[in-house]
Amino acid sequence: MGKYVQPTARDVALFRYIGQRGLSNTQAIHQQFWAGRKIQTCQDRLAQLVKGGYLHTAMTDARGKAEQIYWLGRKAEHLFAAAERASFVKGRPAQAEIGHVLTMGDVLEKLKQRYRVTDVTTERALKGEHKRGLSTVLADGRMRLDGVEYLLEIDSPHYTGQRLRKKVAGFGKAGKPTLWVVASQARLRTVSRATAGQANIQVVQVNKL
Repeated sequence: MGKYVQPTARDVALFRYIGQRGLSNTQAIHQQFWAGRKIQTCQDRLAQLVKGGYLHTAMTDARGKAEQIYWLGRKAEHLFAAAERASFVKGRPAQAEIGHVLTMGDVLEKLKQRYRVTDVTTERALKGEHKRGLSTVLADGRMRLDGVEYLLEIDSPHYTGQRLRKKVAGFGKAGKPTLWVVASQARLRTVSRATAGQANIQVVQVNKL
């Protein structure tokens, strides 16, 4: 049985933040909820919430570096009304998804510094729409930036040749404003060449957001 912990208002906001994203890492949580305080303060509270059964945690190297990640436990989920709880991304994502989910979280925080970001839809929810034939392309996210709906694609270096062309064609066919976020200058050049002529696709380097 988990150690008894009384969630604070900040804890509940943290649970909502993680639920909307599916997972987050220590650095992002520290910046969001304990900015200006020592990271150890953040880590200590997260450890209490894990012991209390509100969060689950693990180490991952999905992005080529060690990161402590957190996702919701059932005790945290049940602090919310059923309608909001149904919108959360529950459970630990598959290993192949973790890096994408973390990077999308980083991108969202960067976008929030420049835009009013609303109506964020995660990749998991979009997969459901895609399977039901409600979309022509599977994006990593969807959101409104200052009221304008955008699709979000987190680039993968595995997108090459025919696979890259097929992905680009899908976003072109969708016709919606799309941000394609790349990690490096080399990928910026590659994807920019591939998307030339697709006016709805804007290729941006993550550190330029």
